[in-house]
Amino acid sequence: NADLDMGGQPWTPIGNNTKSIYSSADFKFSGVFDGQGHTVSNIKIDDTENFNRGFFSYVEDAEVRDLILQIDITNGKSYAGGVAAVAKDSVFENIYVKGSISRSESSNLSSGYVGGIVGQAKSSVVISECVNEAEINKGVTASDEAYHNSNYVGGMAGSAEGAEISDCQNLGSVAGGYAVGGIVGQTSGTAAVISRCINLGDIC
Repeated sequence: NADLDMGGQPWTPIGNNTKSIYSSADFKFSGVFDGQGHTVSNIKIDDTENFNRGFFSYVEDAEVRDLILQIDITNGKSYAGGVAAVAKDSVFENIYVKGSISRSESSNLSSGYVGGIVGQAKSSVVISECVNEAEINKGVTASDEAYHNSNYVGGMAGSAEGAEISDCQNLGSVAGGYAVGGIVGQTSGTAAVISRCINLGDIC
């Protein structure tokens, strides 16, 4: 019943799936993670080799709630999120994220899927009463390689398909090449439903 300080040690995401989401999800988190209002701080991920970086890697049929995260992610491949890189059929409720999430300058992939809460929200994901304060691609400009290789970027989710996002706030700056938004970078397939959300962060 206490806050956790990870001390900046390298973090291996829970449900660690290092493959592209189009590969089989051999590893995933399913179940309930209830933070009970506690903080996990000084989480550090610096990984240019693997997909799906976040506090969680891949979650499916899961609930994550009542949690504060202070996390810094540098990712070289696709899919990164403050809470989860990729989520499917899952609920995220009352979560506050601060820190930074960015693409590596060395990345040569022309995709991204980066979000303050979830990188890619697939199939019936619910995000409610969440706040993102993390800076996404902070300091990246149009002259940087990471800018052009970081697409589908949003304060809540980089990409959302059939998701419901409500009563959320984005406070952090968001930057990327294209499909960049304060709440969601893009919606695809079944449209996302976004209600009672506000963006106060810079978008560039």
